[in-house]
Amino acid sequence: SLQETVVTPMNKNQSLQKEQEQTEIGKTKPGINLQGYCINETCLAAKAKLPVWINIGFDDIKFISDKTSFICPDCKKSAVTSVIKAMFYNSEHSISSSNDSMPVKDNNYQCAYTIKPGLSYELKANKIRQHAKSIEDLRERSEHAMNSTEIKNLVTELQKYEIT
Repeated sequence: SLQETVVTPMNKNQSLQKEQEQTEIGKTKPGINLQGYCINETCLAAKAKLPVWINIGFDDIKFISDKTSFICPDCKKSAVTSVIKAMFYNSEHSISSSNDSMPVKDNNYQCAYTIKPGLSYELKANKIRQHAKSIEDLRERSEHAMNSTEIKNLVTELQKYEIT
């Protein structure tokens, strides 16, 4: 499916910069999603030089960014050879590359990472699950989360706009 977004011009006085969105082929789904370009000469996405999304799902994968082929969602050929972005959607995940010593682990709703050419990557995505061992553990984890800096900053920001 084709996703297209109309971008409205920014006023010079606005402090937020909206990311320029472009037409993309394919859909992102829970788990690992890779974005790249198809090189099949008969593929419409390749002809239009549009990036495509490849959904891997909940899995563990290893690949070299510009030496591994993935199936194009448009032409169904193993012709997506240059992966430029990895997005984890609604999953607990980790990502590591050949130039990093420690993997990045996270469980946000959506996280995107730039994929650099020539590096090897290892990606893992699992369904989000509850890690508490007991009701008491769950209560403590919830209390800890509510006292986190992120929540305090969010509440402060909401109070500025009288939302709380």
